[in-house]
Amino acid sequence: MAIALKKDRRQPVRAANPASIIADSEYVARRVKRHLNDLERTNYTEPTTGPSAYGEAEDETKGPTALSKDEDPTGRKRKRSMAVRSLLMYRKNFATLLAESQLRDKPAGEPSYLTAAAPPSQRPPMPLCSRDIWSPP
Repeated sequence: MAIALKKDRRQPVRAANPASIIADSEYVARRVKRHLNDLERTNYTEPTTGPSAYGEAEDETKGPTALSKDEDPTGRKRKRSMAVRSLLMYRKNFATLLAESQLRDKPAGEPSYLTAAAPPSQRPPMPLCSRDIWSPP
């Protein structure tokens, strides 16, 4: 009667070397942080409260949404994508775009964004179901 010896289970090379796991996790963390910083840069919104909402802020680069900070922790500058560069260079909010278009100076009869209006609906208002907040037509 032969007794089968239990073979040692082979570990993958990656699991056998814990130093590479730490290096890989650091790489992933840096990549995720870089991706999040890029997303924050491209998803810039005008502040709705505080002194900077009304143009009273002393320095626009202060705060968590500072867009001019474009350096890695290592000190070297990263190259921006074209989308990020164009957003940073030509950033204007809706109010600024309306003011620059000078729509208020146009004649009243000429259609524009400020004078746009939709005709009343030809259909009656759709009743809503109190349970589903929607009812089929």
